[in-house]
Amino acid sequence: MSDLATFVKNLDPIFVIAPTARNGVTLVQRLLNSSKQIIVYGENSHFMHTLSKHVYQAVQVHTEHAVKMNQARKQFLEETTEGWTSNLWPDTQVFMMLAFEAFYKEAVAYQQCSEQYGYQRWGIKNPLIHPDMIKHLKILMPKAKFVFIYRNILDVVRSALSRNFIATDAQIAQYATQWKQFLRDVVAAKHPDVSTIQYEKLVESPEPILNELEQFTGITNIDPTVMQRKFNTFQIEDKNRTDTNIKGYVKPHDLTTSQKKIVVDLAGKTMQQFGYALS
Repeated sequence: MSDLATFVKNLDPIFVIAPTARNGVTLVQRLLNSSKQIIVYGENSHFMHTLSKHVYQAVQVHTEHAVKMNQARKQFLEETTEGWTSNLWPDTQVFMMLAFEAFYKEAVAYQQCSEQYGYQRWGIKNPLIHPDMIKHLKILMPKAKFVFIYRNILDVVRSALSRNFIATDAQIAQYATQWKQFLRDVVAAKHPDVSTIQYEKLVESPEPILNELEQFTGITNIDPTVMQRKFNTFQIEDKNRTDTNIKGYVKPHDLTTSQKKIVVDLAGKTMQQFGYALS
């Protein structure tokens, strides 16, 4: 187990993240992949969030509750089977080690498969599910780097609506709230292993940002012509939709006045803080 932990802690994946979907993670993924020096895989929230969070929770249970659980188990085994049973667990250290092992083995699988495909480095693109996802992954993989890209929330919502990611006012509100909270949390943390990219600046003037991306990640020979291609081209599973072209591209939806108001009411201060107009 110690050898496994040491191996994983020395890996240096690149995780491409964002406050929500539709912020530009696919663009960064394709830019990095164009170098032919890394394979950045698609979304895997099981690895990036569920497993890493499970490790954190298993450690928390062991450190905070092991004494009570050991006492409950001792009472059951040596005294009475009718004692308080909510704390009746097997050895919590066993479960903690299983949580670590599950995460480590999946990381090793990523590394081994990537080497099999001809790549020494790998990464994953996955919008944040919780800002603590960064902290949990950094503890488990201290050499990991994170590229965090964000975009005007109004454009994010337009794009999400067009791709059927969201449909209701409640979902728009959830997107706006998450964008605001996660953007603030990540930028305020100023973690040295998190590089922040504003989507609009990348699109407007890619060269300096691509240079910074190469310096931060250690990945060179990124192909800037990737910027000239459309990414919003996967097929929508909706037979009633007629607004796709032969490649599947869908134009972002216009927002109604009420939809804009939802976004601005919830995220307006953060929009202004990051240089976005409220319209």
